Amino acid sequence: MREQSQYAAECYAALEAIRTTRSETVLTITSTQSYVRDSMNKKLMGWEHEGWVGIPHREVLRCLAAELKTRKARTIFKIVAPGSHDRELCRQAAQLAKNAARSRTDEQWILKLPLNSALPGLSLQDNCQRVFYRSIREIKTNVQALFPRSSTTKMLGTIKKDMADRFDKHVDDPGIWKSLTSKDFLPCTAQFLWKGIHNAHRIGNYWTHIPECEDHAMCSDCGVTEDLEHILLKCGSPGRDTVWKAAETLWHEKEDNWPELSLGIILGCRLAEFRDENGKLKRGSQRLYQILISEPAYLNWKLQNDRVISRDGTPASEEEIMNKWKYIHH
Repeated sequence: MREQSQYAAECYAALEAIRTTRSETVLTITSTQSYVRDSMNKKLMGWEHEGWVGIPHREVLRCLAAELKTRKARTIFKIVAPGSHDRELCRQAAQLAKNAARSRTDEQWILKLPLNSALPGLSLQDNCQRVFYRSIREIKTNVQALFPRSSTTKMLGTIKKDMADRFDKHVDDPGIWKSLTSKDFLPCTAQFLWKGIHNAHRIGNYWTHIPECEDHAMCSDCGVTEDLEHILLKCGSPGRDTVWKAAETLWHEKEDNWPELSLGIILGCRLAEFRDENGKLKRGSQRLYQILISEPAYLNWKLQNDRVISRDGTPASEEEIMNKWKYIHH
């Protein structure tokens, strides 16, 4: 995030320099970073061809490219070497630009394209399926951001709060969604967590809107609404505690403290961090915790489904549950 902030500051500073300099005047933009230079010289043609799909700061970069094309004189990007006299001046200028970028929105910067600039969009003639797919996904993501599901927003808030309370870690929505792409998750487990955040599992209140299925909303053992938190952490049916105790026992072979579980911790388990006495991140413990939270949660979910759907309410035996658990962690 810090690196992206620096890139944004560099883009805005270059745009401001171009807009405040006469088009007929040769302009030299000096920087300690090569991001703007490389973006305009090496990457611009490809970005325009692919419709700027997935490019950070594309609004300001598009304006910057359009302004450069309208200039009549040359624009030179100069990268100063370490130890150069200009480097300290660049550092001070970069800090001013960064502060300005943080204090202004895109609207305040007036990111308006010059007349006769290239129309937005990607080329339909010779782009590949990958680019079209990314473009469609991006559009869909933007629409979802404008009209978020209330249940999703609530669950994201729960994850943020629980992460702050248990691990003193502040996370944002993109970080939560990105955590689900971890290669340490099995696809079925990642999908289970994704549906959990969206409250998309067919349990609880889902059934109250379907005629003659209203009784499915209640837990047959506890007599309360069967939501995901109840299934994973509160239900009194046999098996749930067995799975979590097995996970905790395995955790204690490496670490001492087993953090208190909550629905937000389970759904955001990839975001948990553990550090040694020197503050260094313990990546092995982080990965182990992710597995020991996500897989038992998914196993409890499957055990509940199996009990209700296939066994007509009869729970699995202790031996069956432990065999399933051993199969997972081996």
